[in-house]
Amino acid sequence: FAGLGVVVANALWLEQDTNTELHRLTKDMDEFNNGLERCVDGMEELENEYKAFNKDMAECFIQTNNTILDIFDQLREHREREEMSDAGSGSGSGGLQSSS
Repeated sequence: FAGLGVVVANALWLEQDTNTELHRLTKDMDEFNNGLERCVDGMEELENEYKAFNKDMAECFIQTNNTILDIFDQLREHREREEMSDAGSGSGSGGLQSSS
């Protein structure tokens, strides 16, 4: 029966060691999950910042495009006024300059 006592003692020790290892593993998994949650939170924050950046860039592009269109409109209007002025004054050379 002495051998049976050793077997039981070894089984109890193995059970205790397994429980300790499972507890440590559970703790490690909890830490890993917490790290993953922080990572996901960081990714969501980064995604939101990226969306805001894209929105800002789109607004900037629209404003720049509108400014360029306004400049072209002003240049066209200026050219038309010069052409009308040249046509009204009878100056042929001015008209040639604006068309070239």
